[in-house]
Amino acid sequence: MTGSSEQDSISVVIPTYNRRSTLAAIIEPLRADPATGELVVVVDGGDDGSMEMLLAWSRDDPRLRPIYQDNAGSNAARERGVREATGSVVLMLDDDVEADPGLVSGHLRYHAARHGLVVVGYMPVSRTYRPGTEATIAAIYSDSYEETCRSYEKDSTAILKRLWSGNVSMRRDDVLRVGLAAPFEIRYHVDLEFGLRCARAGLVGLFDRSLSATHHYARTLDQFSRDNWRGGVAYAKILSTIEVTNPASLHPLSAFSLPRRTLSAAGSARLTRRGSKWLLRKLIRLFGRSGAAYLERQCVYWLTSLEEYGGYRQSRGPRLRKLRAPAPS
Repeated sequence: MTGSSEQDSISVVIPTYNRRSTLAAIIEPLRADPATGELVVVVDGGDDGSMEMLLAWSRDDPRLRPIYQDNAGSNAARERGVREATGSVVLMLDDDVEADPGLVSGHLRYHAARHGLVVVGYMPVSRTYRPGTEATIAAIYSDSYEETCRSYEKDSTAILKRLWSGNVSMRRDDVLRVGLAAPFEIRYHVDLEFGLRCARAGLVGLFDRSLSATHHYARTLDQFSRDNWRGGVAYAKILSTIEVTNPASLHPLSAFSLPRRTLSAAGSARLTRRGSKWLLRKLIRLFGRSGAAYLERQCVYWLTSLEEYGGYRQSRGPRLRKLRAPAPS
């Protein structure tokens, strides 16, 4: 099915939480794009004055629509924004993703030509962090993201099987039909689960590096560890709930060598996990202070796999109820 740019309009939807100091840099390129029909920013709680600032800006630009809700999580805020949007197409951006010029226009052109698309833009990680463990974490995250983008270019079916959100557009009706909320509770990899349901609903993924934006990713070691633990929990729940073509690809240790899989599995066991984490964190701080970047990076990798597999193995047992995702309507 084809569409027409004269018939379509695009709404940009951004959930945000306590990012007042950086919102201007995120919003201004979107306001400058002539294709932006409206900019729906959902303030998901927080007390940093974001809502007041957005309301002041909206008086000068009626396309800007700030919405406040009590804190319910970024995915719930994103869904609220999509439901409130009026455009036939929605571009869903994270609040730490800074659009390059023309991003909104580029997304809209794809949907004007064809229906049923999930258009995924490129968002390389900013490399402007000061040296230290947070820069190491950003580099590891960036490597994983770039490897995922390469998989998209080798096999377009990987786009929805390994969906990485933050710079994604769809027809609003398709988003509402599939539903952003998972049929079970997960606190990480909600985009991965959503992409699998998009594929089941017959949508087609499309990746374009020219639809570019900078991802200002930043995590402390504690935050990164928590993300990986939640990621492991999410993998277990997804595998128990949705029929996946290649379930081994969602195993947290699938990409590792046999020695690393063995050590990660041993270190994440209930009796050894606390001691393993304590030792790795000590080594990360030691190597970071001494400038041993390679060794620091390897220890962060080990901690990543230990946390992810720990979350996975805790959630995969008989306590995890076997659910089935509803068939697409």
